Amino acid sequence: MDGTFRDVVLLLPGQGAQYPRMGAGLYGSDPVFTDAADRCLALFGNGDELRADWLGDHPAIGIDDVRRSQPLLFTVDYALGRMVMSWGVRPAALLGHSVGELAAAVLAGVFTLEDAVAVMRDRVTRIAPTPPGGLLTVAGTPDDVRPFLARHPHIAVGALNAPRQTVLA
Repeated sequence: MDGTFRDVVLLLPGQGAQYPRMGAGLYGSDPVFTDAADRCLALFGNGDELRADWLGDHPAIGIDDVRRSQPLLFTVDYALGRMVMSWGVRPAALLGHSVGELAAAVLAGVFTLEDAVAVMRDRVTRIAPTPPGGLLTVAGTPDDVRPFLARHPHIAVGALNAPRQTVLA
């Protein structure tokens, strides 16, 4: 190294980035990660169930179920951030997508962990009973895709990510 310090940015993922046992190797190995994960899981109210599904070989609820994916992604995002920051790393920015955005806000001091977990619990409670669906990103404007949507009334423009990047839901 040349002694030059560079800014660090932490990017925390959201739904879709989850996979079985994500971060499980750190649990029990790194005390900061483990403590942060335990604290977070305890606040969810069903932390023992979440932990068992996360660390076990045969989860009761699959990782893609919103009741597992969102709380576990939030927990792992938060615990990873706490671990990295315990090394003395002070991020120049904390960014996240969806669940990761909320974890980044906690790490940045915008929300308390307790408040963020309460938001996550409410979010999961509201999302869990909804029917399954999907998203598709299209290289086009909403005006470009509207003629195709007329034939499919159950599909709608969900978001506009960029001038020619439309998300259909």
